[in-house]
Amino acid sequence: MLESMADLNSGAWAGRIISSPRLRTGENGLKVAYFLLACHRFIKDASTETGWREHADRFPVVAWGYLAERVSKANLVNGAYITISGRLQTYDYQRKLKTSDGVEFTIPTTGFEIALDTFNMVVLPSNPTKAKENSGGAEEPVAAAIPAKQHQERVISDEELEDNLPF
Repeated sequence: MLESMADLNSGAWAGRIISSPRLRTGENGLKVAYFLLACHRFIKDASTETGWREHADRFPVVAWGYLAERVSKANLVNGAYITISGRLQTYDYQRKLKTSDGVEFTIPTTGFEIALDTFNMVVLPSNPTKAKENSGGAEEPVAAAIPAKQHQERVISDEELEDNLPF
């Protein structure tokens, strides 16, 4: 029975676009789009004043067919905040290198990417007070303005980290 069960390979990510989607068409006519997604997290770092620092993981994302066309037309520019779901997939390739004395050689290498299943653009207001005024004063939860990251590390205090934990 267990031999026929499929393994689970599914995930969800939220982050910022750090390279606008590039749409290409293969020889067989199938469209494919590629972009990079940066997801920020906090890691312990004893060398900082607070013991924490911000780090960005960068993930390559690929979309195929109709989804590739939608991604390329969705105005996903650098800094846009999106949520995605998909699966991890790997691929093998030969990496060509050259030594300092000119000798060429290849190394078998494995890469990975997120194969996109769905994506959602998340529009964050640049001014939460103005967003409330534009919504007719409705008491909706408004995400705090999150400026586009400049891909630099930032030191986070323990109190700030605990305030941002979802549990």
